Amino acid sequence: MTAPFTFALNTSTIRCGQITLEEKIEVASQAGFDGIEPWVSEIDAYVKGGGRLRDLARRFRAGGLNVVNLIGFFEWAAPDEALRKKGLAEARRCFELAERLDCRNVAAPPWGIHTTPGLNLFEIAERYAKVIDLGRDYGV
Repeated sequence: MTAPFTFALNTSTIRCGQITLEEKIEVASQAGFDGIEPWVSEIDAYVKGGGRLRDLARRFRAGGLNVVNLIGFFEWAAPDEALRKKGLAEARRCFELAERLDCRNVAAPPWGIHTTPGLNLFEIAERYAKVIDLGRDYGV
């Protein structure tokens, strides 16, 4: 019988010391998790350190882990158009990473609005629709 949901480790829960993403994958696998939720910043550090995304994807699979969600906040909802444009570019990059890691979900809270009271929620909903449409292009 298949479980009704997947147990996944959000890698920020073990962000103590200098634990690498590779070590977090090993911990999640050994602990019996079905999935993992890495942060974009961890993937960026892995690649900056010489790692390749295809090797990272193999490592996830070898550990029996599905990448169930990629976490990277981008300012898609910001009231400032320049910030939103930059945020959508970062969203595109995150969606591309997710696609390459066979991940169908990316965290997309309305980052960029928490310090601006009185925003029009209908405008924010329209901005979110653009994020959703963009994500579809990447299977997210």
